[in-house]
Amino acid sequence: MYWNKALTYSFILPLLLILPACSNYRWGNPGVDTLPFHTLYVKPVINKTFIPEAQALVSQQLIRSLQQSGICITQCEETADAVLIVVLRNYCQTTITTERSDTTLASSFNVSVQAFCTLIDNTDCTTWFRDQCVSASINAEANDSVQQVLYQDMPVLTAKLADQIRNLVIGTW
Repeated sequence: MYWNKALTYSFILPLLLILPACSNYRWGNPGVDTLPFHTLYVKPVINKTFIPEAQALVSQQLIRSLQQSGICITQCEETADAVLIVVLRNYCQTTITTERSDTTLASSFNVSVQAFCTLIDNTDCTTWFRDQCVSASINAEANDSVQQVLYQDMPVLTAKLADQIRNLVIGTW
């Protein structure tokens, strides 16, 4: 008898403590559900740097990142609730360390890029934010060729930048 009561209370008491906490749970994606728009059109990224492949990489990775976070991306600007404009600027490559035998050769360097983002409400043409600066950087090791390392690490840099832009679009609200 005592065993059954203790066993019953050991299951019921934690359940009674947990249930009130569950009553405040809301279904859905809290970041996306509070956005003032439901569909977003991402204009093709404008590249004002000397990185030839960055425009396509950032556009593709930004759309993928926004879709994964739950935002509905549309292919038609006229039907979208909001329009996102991204301009790439300020690409910088800084040497961190050099080779011992030749100080003009970089053995590791930092690569960074900035993007300026504008989000426009497509229904009444108001601007939610204009020219918000977002940046991303990576450190790269140059074993053979600096150009080959940049080519290989560019998708990593642009993915970081796309995630930063997604955080700006979702986190503003």
